[in-house]
Amino acid sequence: MRELAFGENKISVLDKVIFFFRARRIKKYLQDCDVVVDAGCGHSATLLKWILKTFSVKKGIGLDVSFEGGLTDEKLNLIKSDFSNPLPLGDNLADYVISTAVVEHLSDPLFHAKEIERVLKPGGKLLLTTPSKLAKPILEFLAFKLGVIDRDEIADHKQYFNVAELKELLVKCGFRPEDISAHTFLFGLNNFILAKKYVKSN
Repeated sequence: MRELAFGENKISVLDKVIFFFRARRIKKYLQDCDVVVDAGCGHSATLLKWILKTFSVKKGIGLDVSFEGGLTDEKLNLIKSDFSNPLPLGDNLADYVISTAVVEHLSDPLFHAKEIERVLKPGGKLLLTTPSKLAKPILEFLAFKLGVIDRDEIADHKQYFNVAELKELLVKCGFRPEDISAHTFLFGLNNFILAKKYVKSN
């Protein structure tokens, strides 16, 4: 994973547009709750700050490798994490874990997904986006040929996924197939996953 969080360097207009569509997809599935974790919230925690203003959420926790100063308050807690180690959070904590354009940067996405499953409350939901395999040549052209999106972000992509691969990854982490909903958006260039943690009966 990169040493810089998304947004620590200057963000292009097209990067902002792509972020907007990913964030809009995530927002559709959120509700009032106790705890939202944004795993890969970016340098400014933009999406998480919007969530705290829009929904009734008691605590927002942002995880990333770096943050700008002065963001934390009584509802917003930012914790440095590079995702190669266990998430610095307790078990069964979060109503939602958000992961937008993170998993493609990871050397061990299975480990990270297991950590997300651990942190979610029973019945809690993972909301995940990641570029599809179809996006790879397009993103590389935009970054390396035209220079209109962040080339460092794209160069750091370790792998691309299709919907079936993401479902398989999450099943390995303990999510049940019937609790995973997946589709593509942005003309098939992005994957979206909604996965609910299994509630075990007593």
